[in-house]
Amino acid sequence: MFIRSLFIILSAILLFFSQDVSAENISAKDVQKMIRDYKAADLVILDIRTPFEIRQSGFIKGAIFKNAYDRDFLAYIKALDKSKTYILYCHSGYRSTHVYRLMVKEGYKVYHMPGGIIEWTRSSLSLEKSK
Repeated sequence: MFIRSLFIILSAILLFFSQDVSAENISAKDVQKMIRDYKAADLVILDIRTPFEIRQSGFIKGAIFKNAYDRDFLAYIKALDKSKTYILYCHSGYRSTHVYRLMVKEGYKVYHMPGGIIEWTRSSLSLEKSK
């Protein structure tokens, strides 16, 4: 219950401070192309789902995981390297929309996959499975 309340509060705060930011949305197919075309050192694929969600459906190869419900999540985001390009996704796009807006306001170069892992799966793109 505490985690859910924390997420609702976090969402409300992010929504309030991010009303004027329009999303740089990117399709799953375009994400796949970026992964292929970018130097790996310059591109970070950030998966903000829970460990359960990742185990349940798999993840995009090379993704870094940070649970959006973790207490230190905002500090983690603010400490990321601003010289990198980020691709952000969650399960369906709800959480990542809010985090995308925060990252843009903080000065990150970030792309958002609004359909999340659901869009990735519907596009018949491969996923890695947790061990």
